[in-house]
Amino acid sequence: MAKRKSNIFKRLFHGSALERFFIFYIHPIRIRWIYKTKANDNTFIYIISGSLYGTPGLCDRLRSMVNMYECAKKIGVEYKIAHFIPFDIYNYLKPNAVDWRIREDQIIYDTRIAQVNKTPSTRYLYDWITNKAYKTAVKKRKRQIHIYGNPNRTDDDVEKFSKLYNELFKPSDELQKLVDWNKSQIGGEYVSVTTRFQNLLGDFFEGDKFKPLETEQEKQDYINRCIAKIEEIHKMHPNKKILVTSDSIRFLEAAKNLPYVHVNPGKLVHVAFTENTDYDIHMK
Repeated sequence: MAKRKSNIFKRLFHGSALERFFIFYIHPIRIRWIYKTKANDNTFIYIISGSLYGTPGLCDRLRSMVNMYECAKKIGVEYKIAHFIPFDIYNYLKPNAVDWRIREDQIIYDTRIAQVNKTPSTRYLYDWITNKAYKTAVKKRKRQIHIYGNPNRTDDDVEKFSKLYNELFKPSDELQKLVDWNKSQIGGEYVSVTTRFQNLLGDFFEGDKFKPLETEQEKQDYINRCIAKIEEIHKMHPNKKILVTSDSIRFLEAAKNLPYVHVNPGKLVHVAFTENTDYDIHMK
């Protein structure tokens, strides 16, 4: 009989004005109270959003992470990185001097608690926007500052960027093993050559913006010209091997036929244009 009364009450309560009152008023007040009384500092969170084709590539993401860390460091607030799509960055890079880890369930999407900002890539603008976001968060007593966008413009100060990057990251054990293996295969000093075809050879999807060359002959001529440049570089450094990286598997297959060239094996994807979550693909 008691169970039957309980079921009747649930049916009457579900969808009622009383339920909506608890969900939309009482529950948020409780959340805000918890975060405003127990959290002592603001937290900057750089978030890679889940909108496919709307996010930058891996290199731009890493630069953005470093640049946002620099902003948070200048302001003096805690810094976190939320990168879960299409892979969890923590599977590949580990915190070094700064613990930037955050779980998805620790991100608060209630805008009464979180300050949300989209940051452009222009340096003087994203410096200004992040400072403004912090001041607004303090004024409105918000605890999380969410930063979206692609603020990847870096200074020419390579040493500064390297220092900030190494404060954030160190390779995972698995990544370090692969780095060491590749270095052992090279067997000494080497020159690194990177080519970026942006789908000119038709084998690296990067959205509809970049079109492949129209004919097979054009593609092959382009490959031959690039191979000739690698040969020129080898003549300048005859005692060193050449590590070749590229966004084209077809070009890598051609380049590795040169006896002094090393190519890291594996498949290729652009992280902003794939939903593939395969661990080994992103390790490449």
